[in-house]
Amino acid sequence: DHDHRGNVTALMAYTQRSPRWELDAPYYSFQVPIPGRSDRHADVVVIDSIGLEGGVDQELHATRRFREDYTDEFAGPSAGKAQWNWLEKLLEQDATKFPANAPAVRIIVAHRPVVSNVNRSRTQAERWVEKRLREILKATAAITPVLFVNGHDHAMQFLQEPGANLHYIGNGVGGMELHNFFPAGDPSAAAEFQWGSSTLGFLVHELGPEAVASYFVGAKTRQVLHSVTLAYASRV
Repeated sequence: DHDHRGNVTALMAYTQRSPRWELDAPYYSFQVPIPGRSDRHADVVVIDSIGLEGGVDQELHATRRFREDYTDEFAGPSAGKAQWNWLEKLLEQDATKFPANAPAVRIIVAHRPVVSNVNRSRTQAERWVEKRLREILKATAAITPVLFVNGHDHAMQFLQEPGANLHYIGNGVGGMELHNFFPAGDPSAAAEFQWGSSTLGFLVHELGPEAVASYFVGAKTRQVLHSVTLAYASRV
């Protein structure tokens, strides 16, 4: 969201200046081969949380965080509608079929969370996006396992959608002030919460032959604090 307060076009143009910077578009997707499985791949879908928020109902636009700094080109109503349409079409899959080129897993990356146990305020616009996006993720996970990865909240956390092959992993612990979690039993605590730590660090994902593993690594110790695996879709 802070990037949208600057020049988004310049952020994308920097791709042509630096071999370490890849941002050709505000949102995009690509495929990664599964090691040892030449017939399988993972879909990686990178979405723009602020762009999606442009599609909220008109009466919610006034609740948007940093709204006065956003541009209509990348975060306005038309931009939001275009990205929602792109995302829904991309993830659409016939539940009665499993085509040969179907992904083994879908890894969806965003800035803001869909579900979180971090104790911080959320705007009405954020809640609107969370609800709509969660419905899409759950429908997608009914066919293909989904790993949703986000930042924004300054904590490490793992949450799991009940009865679904849908994992939510939050990792916004690159260096800013850390956030606290809702205590167990608090009415606002996320029932989906499985593990968390307010520790600086980073996240490592590893695509294996049968599952994707995610490792939460502490910055000081460089040790794995917690790990989670999500099995791939079975071939039928």
